[in-house]
Amino acid sequence: MSSLPRTCIFCGGLPLSKEHIFPRWMHQYIPLTKQGHHSLFENIRVAGTQVRTRKHPGDPKSKTIGCVCRPCNNGWMSEIQNKTKPILSRLIQGESISLDKKSQQLLATWLTMATMVSEQFNFVEPMIAIPRSQVAAFRESQRPPKGWKIWVAPYAGEHENGSWARSTVPVVGPTKAPERNADGRDLPNTQTTTIIVGKFFAHLFSSVHAQVVRKKVPPAPGLIQLWPIVSSPLLWSTSRSLSDEAADAVAEWLPVKGRQKAAALLVHRPRLLGTNTS
Repeated sequence: MSSLPRTCIFCGGLPLSKEHIFPRWMHQYIPLTKQGHHSLFENIRVAGTQVRTRKHPGDPKSKTIGCVCRPCNNGWMSEIQNKTKPILSRLIQGESISLDKKSQQLLATWLTMATMVSEQFNFVEPMIAIPRSQVAAFRESQRPPKGWKIWVAPYAGEHENGSWARSTVPVVGPTKAPERNADGRDLPNTQTTTIIVGKFFAHLFSSVHAQVVRKKVPPAPGLIQLWPIVSSPLLWSTSRSLSDEAADAVAEWLPVKGRQKAAALLVHRPRLLGTNTS
């Protein structure tokens, strides 16, 4: 397993500090109750799916990642956290509110930042799907990069409070194939991240192929498109909340599609064995 980046993922600076996946202020809404947890990695390829699990001590909701420098962490990242906290805290508690364009952008920016940081959790280089160029550009723009879509919804299910799921796949674009590592394996360039905190649900989809994201419709009924912004104000009401079944379907759609595509290539086009899947 590769080690964590030695410099800040956003600016390349030092010294590094540790960033919480779930910030400390959220812990009042997501109790830390676990003494240990497991992480699961699934590598979907035409030649076969590889699954690996790893055991970790402590509650995953308290985890920190040493991948950002102190100036970034204590500067612009902290500013985003402080501006978004009043919005997120109300959504987490299931309040009905109205989000104007500024609030929608703030929320989308925080979710993007959290996703970029969380990608470094249990860092394994072949599973990094967000290009460093996008990560660096995000520091300057402080808004989701091109090729990102974000959906949100009120949540009324019973999954563990403070859940985080992530899937990555290599997708072949119309003009460009995925990059490969030294072993000849396709590197992922497309990812989904699903987050549940209290009564708040979010699903982020990004790819180096912007047209793939642009064509994607909501993976389940009831999701509200947060980014790119399509309406303002966005009226947030808990009268239509996402169920556990719908939440699972959203979190699983990318790996399910990856398995289906790999199986189709294996059955119908065996000459592609071991090459690109999407």
